[in-house]
Amino acid sequence: MDRETIFNMSDQERIDYINGRLADGESYEAILESIGIEKKEAGQSAPYGLGLIKIGNEVRLKPGRGDNGFAW
Repeated sequence: MDRETIFNMSDQERIDYINGRLADGESYEAILESIGIEKKEAGQSAPYGLGLIKIGNEVRLKPGRGDNGFAW
């Protein structure tokens, strides 16, 4: 998976992909590094990032995302 592909996926596809790799025992940081994005970028709202947050051993959409992509 590369950076461009992950940014072109839907939110649910991203979550499923990353959670699948987390379930296989990979670390969150290693997954992001293999994709080519930084942890900060993963948490930023679209269009600058993925808008994801890691809670426990799974990834979810950041709470507070509105129609304009703003995250609290």
